[in-house]
Amino acid sequence: FDGDADGEAGGDLSFTFYTKEADESGPMVLYSEPDVILGDENFDVEGVISLVFDEELDPASVTQEAISFTREGEEQIFEYLLTGFYDKSVLDIKLFEPLASLSDYTVTLSESITDTLGNPLNEAISVSLSTFNQHYSLITPIDYFTFTGEWWDPEGSGSTTGTIGSATNFGYSVNVYLPGSSPYASGKKSAYITYEWDTGAGAHLLREYVPNTSTPASVHFDTSYTMQCYVYGDASNNKFRFCIDEEMGGSWPNHEVSAWYIIDWEGWRLLEWELSDPEMMGSWIGNEILDGTNYRIDSFQMTWDTEIGETSGRIYLDNFRVIKRMPGVSIDEDMTDQMPALVSLHQNYPNPFNPETTVSFELPFSMHARLVVYDVMGREISELVNADLGSGVHKLEFNAGNFAAGVYLVRLETEMGSQVKRMLLLK
Repeated sequence: FDGDADGEAGGDLSFTFYTKEADESGPMVLYSEPDVILGDENFDVEGVISLVFDEELDPASVTQEAISFTREGEEQIFEYLLTGFYDKSVLDIKLFEPLASLSDYTVTLSESITDTLGNPLNEAISVSLSTFNQHYSLITPIDYFTFTGEWWDPEGSGSTTGTIGSATNFGYSVNVYLPGSSPYASGKKSAYITYEWDTGAGAHLLREYVPNTSTPASVHFDTSYTMQCYVYGDASNNKFRFCIDEEMGGSWPNHEVSAWYIIDWEGWRLLEWELSDPEMMGSWIGNEILDGTNYRIDSFQMTWDTEIGETSGRIYLDNFRVIKRMPGVSIDEDMTDQMPALVSLHQNYPNPFNPETTVSFELPFSMHARLVVYDVMGREISELVNADLGSGVHKLEFNAGNFAAGVYLVRLETEMGSQVKRMLLLK
């Protein structure tokens, strides 16, 4: 070894390096949806709360106990997903059920959440939101991406151009999925598009195509629907859009597209194309007018922004569907709003508890009641009662001696609807 490069073996080799300053600061939110400061007064009842942090969070510190999701003080059943890319962390939070229309919610992250060096949040983080005055009257799935295997790789479409084929593909993931979309492991999946642009090409279009004989393309709809897909963005500043086939006289001669969405976010976000809105139309090889009788999915499409777009990246897709909305709250929500005056589930006592606690509830008249305990993944772990009961106060004991410490949900189901309380088991 010639350390000093004098042509002879031996000699010293010296080099200088510098270390970063010690990280003594807690993680900070770079941006969020809704905004941590401004909140949101028109939040979609199917929306996702997403927070992007400036550094990696310690996964062991991000727990159900460290997150609170409440509606006017009542704890809600939610799921979260923590992912990390490029030395940052993304925390997505969503209820298993739709949010209630015209309601106020608060999501709070406790100071117990830390970075990977153990530095905690400087203070608790709260995100406030109010939902819009609409509810979903119909949801028709197109593809929830649980390994259907019917989508082509982008290079299989002759319309795809300006990509690096060996680095551009379609696949499925069990690590990144839409939280709150399913209580079962089989439903915790998504699709992804990995891409790399050929910077020397004159045009750039990625067409993620599904054949017209596939299951997704068998779902037909008209312009009274809104197309939706949850997209996990890579903040690449590249562009994404929907493409549909248009039926006319029994054949499907045309392709129409939505306007481009700039992928300037990380984490899950609900994208939608209101098919009746001409302002949301884009331009490709159709007439830019939805004047057919029926429509079906053709593809997802992406393009490179040659000025500010990243040359490679990956996005994820989940819960692709068409929906209809109606103004006002749903019938179920109306019943839920009336429940506290009629049927009342009380907070368990003591809470926190170890290992026993009492759950009580009131019934205004005789009815069938079912009281069930779930874990935070939505799995039923104990049925406390399932019987016809008289009016008045009912008290039941729950012994969690065989369960792990953590958050549990107790749900009361009656003909008047359901109510949920959150319980904390300490050991």
